[in-house]
Amino acid sequence: MVETGTSKSQRDRIKSVKALIGDIEEEYDEGAPIEEVLDRAGEIGMDEEKAEKEIESLRKKGELYEPVQGHLRTT
Repeated sequence: MVETGTSKSQRDRIKSVKALIGDIEEEYDEGAPIEEVLDRAGEIGMDEEKAEKEIESLRKKGELYEPVQGHLRTT
């Protein structure tokens, strides 16, 4: 945490959310629908609230963007 500013558990959550979004965006032309990402968050052992928090964090860092309203893509 000292070097990166994030805990290992948070880094693992971020990695899991990015992987989930990457998998879902392959299924859709416009990117991964946010609702689908939140629905499937349970599959990776994360509740919707934590998933939303990590998505917002990734947006702020520029690692996710919305090509179309309500859809996500990784950079």
